[in-house]
Amino acid sequence: LQTPDGGYMVVGTTFQTEGTISDREIMIIKTDEFGRELDHSPMLYGTSGHDYGYKVVPAGNGGYVIAGSSKQGSNTFGYIIKINSNGEKVFEHTVGTTPLQEFMAITACDDGGFILTGYSKETTGDKQVYLVKTDSWGLTVWERVIGFTDFNDVGEAVIEHNGRIIITGSTAPVTTASGNSRLLILN
Repeated sequence: LQTPDGGYMVVGTTFQTEGTISDREIMIIKTDEFGRELDHSPMLYGTSGHDYGYKVVPAGNGGYVIAGSSKQGSNTFGYIIKINSNGEKVFEHTVGTTPLQEFMAITACDDGGFILTGYSKETTGDKQVYLVKTDSWGLTVWERVIGFTDFNDVGEAVIEHNGRIIITGSTAPVTTASGNSRLLILN
């Protein structure tokens, strides 16, 4: 993501081991316009579980919001975290109730909230597109699970346009013998 000062912000995941404890954290690297790492970078964020950052967007009122996932015990939840322009955490939330949810994309909305998309999966069966609308504090306003039976459906990009939500992603049969993956577009 290019930042207003001409630099860049890169989101990813790092792995740390301390004694017998290992953990994954979301890592943000900030650079200048030439790609040189800035002071106070990298910055690490996350819960006590394994955390993954997939997408970062600017927040309408300053700062940045990151979408990803947080594995806690045997469950993985969607994860959203907002940091201010100094890198300080403003809020963080885990979202979801099934054993597996991950947010792959996020879009800032005109109302100050966010739309997140990725996938949700029960203990058995196929993945479904997972769509969540939040308020400006990252609290869930509504959520939807959308998909086709016997397919693994993942939403990876989301655009809000004139009050409509457009999701792109992929859809693939649960068994590879029944066909190849295809582009998924939901409106």
